[in-house]
Amino acid sequence: MRKGRYTRVPATGVPPLGILPAFDYTPGHQRLVLAGGDRCYVFSDGITEVAAPDGRLFELDGLEGFLSALTAATPLATLIDVLTDFHGSASFRDDITLAEILV
Repeated sequence: MRKGRYTRVPATGVPPLGILPAFDYTPGHQRLVLAGGDRCYVFSDGITEVAAPDGRLFELDGLEGFLSALTAATPLATLIDVLTDFHGSASFRDDITLAEILV
C-alpha cells in the first residue's frame, strides 16, 4: 500500500508455499519496488476464501477493507476477530496467514 492505494501483485507460476515438499522455488521475473512509508502485505488464500454463513466469501475487497482501517495501534491479529465475526465461528477450513512488511 502506498499513500492509501493498493497495487495487487498476483503470485504466478508457482504453487503456494508449503504445498509441495521438494519444489525448487526459482526466483521469478517479477520485481516490486517499495519506497519509504510503503506497506507490503503477503497473505494466504485462506483469508480471502473464508465464507460467511450465507456463502459470501471475504475476498480481496474484505481484506483491503480490513487493512485500510488499520492504525498503528491495531495489531494484524485482530483479523482473526474480523474473520470469526464474518464466518460465524473461529473454525476455518484453511490456514489464515498475513504478513506485513513496513518500508
